[in-house]
Amino acid sequence: MKYPERTVTVSFVILTFLLIIIGVFVNSQIKLGFADADNPAVMMALLSKHVHVYRSSGIVFVGMAVSLAFALSAMWEIYSPKPSHAARVGFLFCAFCTAFFLAFGLLRMQSTGTLRHLESINQEWAQAGYMVVQVAGTQGYISAAVVSFAFFMMCISFDNIKSRRFAIWLSWAGMAGPSFVLFMLFFGPFFPGLDNLFPVYIFSILLIFLWPTFFGISLLRRSRISKELST
Repeated sequence: MKYPERTVTVSFVILTFLLIIIGVFVNSQIKLGFADADNPAVMMALLSKHVHVYRSSGIVFVGMAVSLAFALSAMWEIYSPKPSHAARVGFLFCAFCTAFFLAFGLLRMQSTGTLRHLESINQEWAQAGYMVVQVAGTQGYISAAVVSFAFFMMCISFDNIKSRRFAIWLSWAGMAGPSFVLFMLFFGPFFPGLDNLFPVYIFSILLIFLWPTFFGISLLRRSRISKELST
């Protein structure tokens, strides 16, 4: 790969852009009057009237998986030939995140036809099927993707404390944000008083998926400075 830093940056910018597109789909779903994604009756009505909204969001998640795959391939080349143990573990978690996004996207895409077919036979079957998709997808694949990406950020950030491949402030941000998300995800249910922090938790999840864009830009900038100094 001729310009791996550029590939990382472009891939992560695309990831951020696709995340914004997901927000647009969620907002349009709310405006259409289908805000409660956990209500199978509401969501089956959405699939009946606006199936393109649900299916298109699945396509976007597949696109996020593809962009992550390109970024991971380029990062492996940047960190070669001897990436640290922390970096290798981070790459592994990034691969997990890629797989979970791909699985979730395909689940949303492919389930629409099956669910609508079930609804033509028995409405209760369709609603039960939707709940399986919702729990397996949102609570399963997406939660696993968030956890994997959080560990990826923390590992890469920890490696950077010694390697200084990108701006050091991003290392602290890359460890603090995911730590809060992981704490809320794993231990939040044990502390009922933390329910008030749920909006902050959701906002933190969005922020950790914005972090890679700054990471890519910093990586590209450091690479250009190194090349200018070497010439």
